[in-house]
Amino acid sequence: MTIHELFEHQAALSPGRVAVSAPDATVTFEELNRRANVLARHLRATGVAPGSVVGVFLLRGAAMVEALLAILKVGAAYLPLDPGYPPERVRLMLEHSGCPWVVTRQALQHRLPRGSARVICIDARPPSEGPALEENLGLALPVDAPAYVIYTSGSTGVPKGVVAPHRGARSRFEWMWQAYPFAEGEVAAQTTSLSFVDSVWEIFGPLCRGVPLHVFDEAMVRDPSAFISALAAARVSRIVLVPTHLRMLLDAEPRLGDALPDLRLWTVSGEHLPSELASRFVASAASATLLNLYGSSEVAGDVTWHEVARPVPDVVPIGRPIPRTSIPILDDALRPVASGEIAELHVGGESLALGYHRAPRETAARFIPDPSSSDAGRRLFKTGDLVRRLPSGELACQGRSDHQVKIRGHRVDPKEIEAQLSAHPLVRESAVVTDGPEDDRRLVAFWVPRQDAEGAAAAIRRSLAGQLPAFMMPSQWVARSALPLTPNGKLDRQALIVPVVVAVERPAHADAKLSALSEIWARVLRVEAVLPHDDFFDLGGDSLLALKVCAQARERGIALTPRTLSAHPVLDELAAVLSDEPSTSVGQARATVAGEDIPLTPSQSWYFELFGDFAPQHTWIESTILEVAPPARAEVIERAVHRLIERHEMLRARFARRPDGTWRQWVAEPTDCDPFLRVDVAALSDAERREEVERFGFRIQERLDLARGPLFRVVFFDAGPRRPGRVLVLTHHLISDGQSLDVLFEELDLAYEQR
Repeated sequence: MTIHELFEHQAALSPGRVAVSAPDATVTFEELNRRANVLARHLRATGVAPGSVVGVFLLRGAAMVEALLAILKVGAAYLPLDPGYPPERVRLMLEHSGCPWVVTRQALQHRLPRGSARVICIDARPPSEGPALEENLGLALPVDAPAYVIYTSGSTGVPKGVVAPHRGARSRFEWMWQAYPFAEGEVAAQTTSLSFVDSVWEIFGPLCRGVPLHVFDEAMVRDPSAFISALAAARVSRIVLVPTHLRMLLDAEPRLGDALPDLRLWTVSGEHLPSELASRFVASAASATLLNLYGSSEVAGDVTWHEVARPVPDVVPIGRPIPRTSIPILDDALRPVASGEIAELHVGGESLALGYHRAPRETAARFIPDPSSSDAGRRLFKTGDLVRRLPSGELACQGRSDHQVKIRGHRVDPKEIEAQLSAHPLVRESAVVTDGPEDDRRLVAFWVPRQDAEGAAAAIRRSLAGQLPAFMMPSQWVARSALPLTPNGKLDRQALIVPVVVAVERPAHADAKLSALSEIWARVLRVEAVLPHDDFFDLGGDSLLALKVCAQARERGIALTPRTLSAHPVLDELAAVLSDEPSTSVGQARATVAGEDIPLTPSQSWYFELFGDFAPQHTWIESTILEVAPPARAEVIERAVHRLIERHEMLRARFARRPDGTWRQWVAEPTDCDPFLRVDVAALSDAERREEVERFGFRIQERLDLARGPLFRVVFFDAGPRRPGRVLVLTHHLISDGQSLDVLFEELDLAYEQR
């Protein structure tokens, strides 16, 4: 069966069960299947046929899953196009793939390169005109039909599109279903970009077994503390992430197992798993299982597995092959090597991709005939990874046979970055290398300028940022008068020495906050010193490093958020904003006349500048569930909530767009706000109550309105006098941050206790 047939089978078995809970909607299996069928017929009417490639330019959510299923149902392959990528990168992928159609939303279509493909807006389709359009299409496809095309970094300067069949994904699914079967009541997390091959299992692995999928948006995933709270609230039981992300979660919450008792199966892949990190996790979550998987886009994501156990070895293995997969270790002459010897890992079996899209030469070079088989059609994939077989029979990684590296789970070929750099008119020649430990690799660009380096550096960085995804941007830039060469005239990469950060006397800043931020930036960015006019992103900062800066700033008592840092990346401007910015925190009070305009803070301005008319309230809402011991009284909770509304005016904030396109902010009178709602769940079972809380929560989120408000809602789920009740608190990030929410919960708890 193909991926969508597996889903259709499950939708028939559990039609009323929640399939996807996401920022944009909560849908059941039946509803999701019907929507996908309607969209599939619309795609077919526009010319999409079996074997076509259709782009998906959507944020993570229920609509994204609907689009993927619809594309598969019509027999096409989906092409992930990340809305966070620079437009030039998206244009290059569309041009190279020859993709004629892109599914998106109306609010996102302006980000697509003009004229690159026919745009199909998922929220602007003609309404269905009868139940016949909602039936399964019943298209018979072979399991070798293409399911998706995922682009990876390429050495020629052009990314390569991996074409993968349904067969490979199904093989991966079946292994996981058998080795680690789902139990009743499980919830799976979806956190990775569609451009990351692990998203295939993340999305369809649970859905094809009737397990609900909880989709988390990018902003939530990148805020470790908020993400941990959201995982706990959703009672997620399984997650897939890269080791870098696991480290961030452990740094934010050392007692991860206690914070997430429902999350019992953790899977890491995409990067090397350090022994030290694995040991930290095992100590933090002793009752959870940690899997270390290995694979790539060319082999359906994962082909080997290792379950981490105490004591954790010095080198964490990548394990053994999953069923229907072969993993020969061969030398340059394609001969097997003895156990313990280091050589290149090859992969064969059902997991193999069909090849690289529209790239027969690259396909022939990496997908080679299996020398051990008499079957002329049997192939092996040359991974480029060097491994050795341990005495236990498991495999351990030993580096690469080329210069490719993993950055945040993405495979990156430095030659692609070099090609883009060398094409810039201000660059004579360039070389890109990596620096740092395997789970914290950073790219370093060495370049020879055609003119004054100081004036050219910023322009080159801006140019590159417009062409490459964030994970491919160098973190450090080193200008040289010439690059080192070997005796035969080739680039000597071994002689490219990355400048080492040494202890130096940093410039003394009169302002204590400026001085503290300078020290934090220097430590996180690995630079010797940071001057007041330095730009965080020009120094090599990115969204991941921004989180580290914010975490260290909070330890120093500085309330810095990633949004504020993004809006004010220059050091002295940031320090000034943090010192002078009027608070929008619910933990701060400020005398304001109801209805009067209040100036937007920089973080609020950043929000509206980023999204414009597309202000996705549902993706910027903090959702927290509190438990109230019995007997819980609705009227007492309601009084406590209204005391908060009266005390904290920002809980009454409203926002609207002016005719000139700018946004205004004001606060409403307390009497105009009614944020409290009681829902009777006394007659429901525990499982039904959990589903009702989740379903109701998303329904409330969808109805939050910036202009009408309130942007702070409290829902009390009353389970009766003998059972604990649940309180769902929803707060828009425009009116709060993590620290202010802590204050809010403390005051709500205090007000309730004083009943």
